[in-house]
Amino acid sequence: MPYTDCNMKLRLLFFAVFSAVAASGAVLEEFTSPRDFTVWKSDETGFALIRKEGRLALLRQEGMPYRTEFAWRKDLRLPREFRQGVLRLTVSHTVPAPQRTIRLRLSDVEGEVFQFHSAAPVVHDDKLVYEFQVGDKQWRSSWGKNANKKIDYPLSLHVLAIAFSGTGTIVFEKLELVD
Repeated sequence: MPYTDCNMKLRLLFFAVFSAVAASGAVLEEFTSPRDFTVWKSDETGFALIRKEGRLALLRQEGMPYRTEFAWRKDLRLPREFRQGVLRLTVSHTVPAPQRTIRLRLSDVEGEVFQFHSAAPVVHDDKLVYEFQVGDKQWRSSWGKNANKKIDYPLSLHVLAIAFSGTGTIVFEKLELVD
């Protein structure tokens, strides 16, 4: 069957839509349910988990310690075949730029925890985008269970370790996997 002009336009439209979806990554978490998360020692750290604009947010009160951990209560595994790539975290915030850091912690199948750091966040559409390079050589520290310093795949999302000074909120928009 010969290609018509209409068929070609449909193929180009499909290709454009498919390319846009592939480029944006697979969304792993949309941060909408408070039941799926916990804040480590929220009574001692001054961080509270709140809902803002339909998403989860961390609120920090002045005069309290500046670090906390925001942990998944559910088992959220990365795809079994995933060995290397980028996890992209998008947040909006009311916290001054130089005063915040976010670390990603993943646990392997044996229970060892690996911590990954991101480069400086990039501003995109008034949101901060943190990119974490994930793979055998990209982790900064590890601990727990067998502690063999080797990633035993598959990996699961474990914790976002967060530090910021001053008061304000960080609203979690989405976490996506970008191969």
